[in-house]
Amino acid sequence: MAFFTNGAWLEAQGILGVVDDLNTLHLIKENGEALTRRTSNQLKLSYPIVNIVVHDGSSSERPGFYIFTSDGMVHKFDYMQDHEANLQKVAILIQDAVSAKTPQLPHSVSCVDYHQDHSLVVLIGNPNAFLSSNGSSGACFLYVLHFNGNLEFSLSFPSLQLEGTFFPPKDQATFASSAKVRISPQSKHIATLDLNGSVNIFVLANDKRSASLHPPRNGTQLSDVKDISWWTDNILMVVKEKGSINMYSISGNRVVSEDGHVLSTPQLEKARAVEGYTFILQSSRYEGNNTFEEVDSNSMPNLQNVSRNNQRSEMDKIIWSLISFSKITVPEKYSILIRGNRYKEALDFACKHNLDKDEVLKAQWLSSDGDVHDIDTYLANIKDQVFVLSECLNKVGPTEIALKALLSFGLRITDRFKFSKLDNSIDTSAWDSRIIRLRLLRYNDLLETFLGINMGRYVMTIIMIFFTHIDAIRSTS
Repeated sequence: MAFFTNGAWLEAQGILGVVDDLNTLHLIKENGEALTRRTSNQLKLSYPIVNIVVHDGSSSERPGFYIFTSDGMVHKFDYMQDHEANLQKVAILIQDAVSAKTPQLPHSVSCVDYHQDHSLVVLIGNPNAFLSSNGSSGACFLYVLHFNGNLEFSLSFPSLQLEGTFFPPKDQATFASSAKVRISPQSKHIATLDLNGSVNIFVLANDKRSASLHPPRNGTQLSDVKDISWWTDNILMVVKEKGSINMYSISGNRVVSEDGHVLSTPQLEKARAVEGYTFILQSSRYEGNNTFEEVDSNSMPNLQNVSRNNQRSEMDKIIWSLISFSKITVPEKYSILIRGNRYKEALDFACKHNLDKDEVLKAQWLSSDGDVHDIDTYLANIKDQVFVLSECLNKVGPTEIALKALLSFGLRITDRFKFSKLDNSIDTSAWDSRIIRLRLLRYNDLLETFLGINMGRYVMTIIMIFFTHIDAIRSTS
């Protein structure tokens, strides 16, 4: 059984190119139809495939797939004319890199990333040793390449030496499953993750011809990291050892969000077309009726793998779910918490961001029964007096005591608007409050009348009809 490891879309043509762990290249149409399948022997590749990227054909040349292999070579596969065509090697030029000595190109490559909008390629490799069965040894470097109009890669500036382990030692387990390098959405930053779980961030110059290490401040270290992905150009998402996802601000040089939700071995990948969206593929062992903890995101249904011919394997016990993280504003997040009845979190969020707590209290009140405790806890703490008086008029409590308390609360608020007090004010709100007070007094009398007619029995549904019927008669008279 082979597993897909890398893929890239030629979107205009509707072609997906994917590579599996046996170094086989698959070209698939958007409807799922297979175009071609080429093994490493057919492609005449002697080294494993590290990554596959696409060029959209914006230059005079046709679009195509570019395959990076672990020996530091780049190959183009042009599917347009002949699906059986062999790969063509692509040159990497070094004359654009200004240096006192000739820069060395990598002879072994660990990981690659490509930003099509800026024609920028970054890779981590080793210039001193060819990749062997024992893995690459020695220092690793960060290389930044430009993809020029002649469909050649040119080294932008001398490589930068990196600390950490980027090639897996033979027969040794590593903290992170694989090394990673990622360009930020606007190509202003580069993040690297080594196999020990350490993250480094580099700042690219505006002309993309130089880069500098972004130093951590106040002891902030990005360590014990399992995976990384850019959220925006200034925010890096990191998966911690126990499955939580944190967001690190480059400008603030600190972790700005720590997610309390714990996922099982999540894998991150950003949506390349836009900022503020990240896809998370997470797996969990299937045990009976276990369900995933709800995550604050749009989640697709879990996809449970089913074995063929009832063959049981470890993969049969894994549930996969695809979760999308979407960027939202502070008010949008506040509304989501309130709509989800997560009132404690919403109040904490309001305190943190200096938001109006009335929205939480209103939601709590509207979802409550309207009992005496609810009046004291929610309604009495709402600053919006128009809303409060409206509720005193329109809500009917579950008990006689609750309704009397609600009417009395409204009367206390409007006590300063008694007609007996001399006031020549023509303020509209003052007169509105007087009208509301008169209605509250009338409802108070109607309640006593109802209890007398109904022999002291309080029935909430009937009293609601009674109040509504009396109001309708008054409005038509």
